[in-house]
Amino acid sequence: MRASVICAICQEVMHDPYRTDCCCGKSFCKTCLERWLKKNPSCPLCKSAATVNSMTACCRQWKEAVDSVKRACPNSAECRFRMAPFAATTTHAVKECSFRLEACSNEGCGQMILHKNKKEHVRLCKLKRCRNYRPPRYGCQQMGTQKEIEQHELKCQVPQEILKQIDELLKKKGKRCRSPAKSQPQQQAQRRP
Repeated sequence: MRASVICAICQEVMHDPYRTDCCCGKSFCKTCLERWLKKNPSCPLCKSAATVNSMTACCRQWKEAVDSVKRACPNSAECRFRMAPFAATTTHAVKECSFRLEACSNEGCGQMILHKNKKEHVRLCKLKRCRNYRPPRYGCQQMGTQKEIEQHELKCQVPQEILKQIDELLKKKGKRCRSPAKSQPQQQAQRRP
């Protein structure tokens, strides 16, 4: 039974099963089959000629049987959602799951983030730093909304020469941190006059 409810295209438990008018008689997810037939005008399994117009819905009983098969949350293997039929799983995945992806609501961001991290991301995303800031704590420390920072940067008082010096020092510091560590006897020998 389990193999017959798996869509051969997406390899997941089918939803809204459809088939083509070919000889194999296999069912696929409606959306998977539509996408397939738009790219390849043939049955995914037997390769018989087929088109989107040749798709037919499976009978109501088969659709109900497939939709009653329990499935896991599609968002993440880490989600602890219990296995449930399609309707409950879809409701969970779209509205309740903390692993669902959502776009950041801040103007100009649009980054896709996990729902569970959204509150913190939006809080931090609202605050932008001046372009004259150099991590970890050099240069201009000004933070604000995108508009505030744009206005601030027009009159930011950090001289470009100082920023260049900071950049050079940070590069040198990065090179020193990556160089192989000297042994203690070598370091002690270098300290003696």
